Order: sequence, then C-alpha cells, then structure tokens
Amino acid sequence: MSLDFTNLALLVIFLFGVVGWIRGIRRIAVATGGIFFAMAVISVTDHDLIDSLGKLGVHFHPSAQANLFLASFFLFTLCVVQIGGTLLILGRGGAPLDRRQRTGGFVLGLINGFLIIANVLHLA
Repeated sequence: MSLDFTNLALLVIFLFGVVGWIRGIRRIAVATGGIFFAMAVISVTDHDLIDSLGKLGVHFHPSAQANLFLASFFLFTLCVVQIGGTLLILGRGGAPLDRRQRTGGFVLGLINGFLIIANVLHLA
C-alpha cells in the first residue's frame, strides 16, 4: 500500500477540520484572518526578502531552496499571527462550545487546511 500526495493532503485538511471542531468557530476565524495576513505578507515581500537576504550573503543556489524558504516563512508568519491574534482578541479562557460553534469550526477548519496546503504548494 502506498500513500500518494493527494491522500496526504486530504488527511492534513481533515486534521485541520478536527482542530476546528475542538477549538470552535471563534478561534478558527482568528486563524483564517492569520492565514490571509500571512498570504498578504508573502505576496508583498517575497522577492524583496530573497533579494535582501542575498545582499546579506545568504544565497539560494537552486531556486527551489528560495521557494522552500518562502514556504517556511509563510508557515512561521502564520504561527506567530495565530498565537498573537488568539491571545490578543480572544484571551486565554474559553466558554463551553455548542454543536453549532463546533460545526462551524469544523467547516472553517477544512477551508483553512485547504488554504494552507494550497499556499505551501504554491510557494514550494
């Protein structure tokens, strides 16, 4: 039995849906905002960041390494915005979640998983 990339991507997207079910729609909505913010940061700074690193002496000889760096920078930006945004907007504690909030979190989590996988593949 082999595991192809499509099944792996679908598994990751489903895991984001499960995380959405656990955390609820409010926290996952903050994560969606973080995804769009990270997308905007990468689209604005991608070539300038690589050029600036080249001036500092960091050169990516195969261009694929620069693309992998941008993909990892996207994920790093996403994590920082997610952690900071959740703490600033929602705080630490959370109220009990009902089924509607969990279902909305699951659906929005699936969308977030798709956006993250699509952006990482686009950048890498």
